[in-house]
Amino acid sequence: MKKTSSITFLNLLALPLFFFAANAFAVQPIPPGVTWFWQLRGAPSPGNPAQVVDYDVDIYQDHQGPDPNVMALRNAGKEVICYFSTQYEDWRTDMRNLSEIERRLGQKLKGNVLDDWPGERFINTRSQAVRDLMQARMVRAKKMGCTGVEPDNVDFYSFTTSFRLTKADTIDYMRFLSNTAHRLDLKIALKNADAIAAQVEPLFDFAVVEECAKNDECGKYSSFIRKGKAVLQAEYRSFNPSTCKKAKNMGFSLIFVTNGTKKMNGQGIVPCK
Repeated sequence: MKKTSSITFLNLLALPLFFFAANAFAVQPIPPGVTWFWQLRGAPSPGNPAQVVDYDVDIYQDHQGPDPNVMALRNAGKEVICYFSTQYEDWRTDMRNLSEIERRLGQKLKGNVLDDWPGERFINTRSQAVRDLMQARMVRAKKMGCTGVEPDNVDFYSFTTSFRLTKADTIDYMRFLSNTAHRLDLKIALKNADAIAAQVEPLFDFAVVEECAKNDECGKYSSFIRKGKAVLQAEYRSFNPSTCKKAKNMGFSLIFVTNGTKKMNGQGIVPCK
């Protein structure tokens, strides 16, 4: 997802110390009950009525200051959450030199392929080089105007990654992501990870969960609501009033993604009323 390790280090070293928030506790959570919109292809319209917009901004290469689309959403009064995967995607510009970094460090950084997602592979999250890449992404997100981040694929301990990563490794990586985001005064989402959601809730400011109703997992995120943090729920199916009622009773913010997981182009998103 970015260019080279040398550029990564230069980006970070060039930042003034005041760029990082002095107090991580200054980051306020997204409260329950907000409306939200999710778009991972293209830029959402500032006229969208949702209070929170989550989309895939190009945080994988250097830019000169704030992003116009992000700022248009900000100026419309929205929280702008910027998505990125915490694993390897071969089309991201900041991942193009990862093989060179592997050779230089003498470390294997790319692991097994993610099921059903060609071009995506698990990554060695213990590696400082990998963490530098992820930190650089969040620094760019901050520069571009994002108010928060949604790091995806953080529940890797339950998969065969080729690195024998444990639950402790997963939580350590989550802590790194959370601390980095909060130092940058960015909100950060827990993405899925139902089995450890209650345990890691203190690290995050809201949750983004997929198909918890279908999988009977929604109750595992209830600690977020109790702590005044939103749970942004997505179900990949047609609109269902009964599912809306259950989500509302739990305090969740539910949208239906009616055109599947692959497009995510802003079409087919149906919120509960």
